[in-house]
Amino acid sequence: MNPDENAHDPDRGGLGIPTSRRMNVALMLRWVWRILRGDGGLWLQLLEAKYLQGQPLLACSLSVGSEFWKSIQAIEGEIRLGLRFSIGNGSGTQFWLDPWFEDEPLRLRFPRLFAICVDPTILV
Repeated sequence: MNPDENAHDPDRGGLGIPTSRRMNVALMLRWVWRILRGDGGLWLQLLEAKYLQGQPLLACSLSVGSEFWKSIQAIEGEIRLGLRFSIGNGSGTQFWLDPWFEDEPLRLRFPRLFAICVDPTILV
């Protein structure tokens, strides 16, 4: 068992304090939820103009910017783990990277095709 697992469990000798990494990821996921829902007012308009520039959140690979933006980019894996996709018109779903088909990204199901694709961030 990982020693960090016991750090937040008082029954196993921990202090009952959750790890800061887990807390940070949880808080950042809450902000991501607001971004995906379009619930943000002026701060969301700023993010959309500065970083997203018309792209879906997970299609944006810009890794420079504010600490807030870098934190969002750093938890992309955690974001993808919890998402379910509704394709709609396909303008916000990445063909290769998002788990829109049977809950698994096509890049994992067809790795040889993904290896030769020209644009891995292409939208459905």
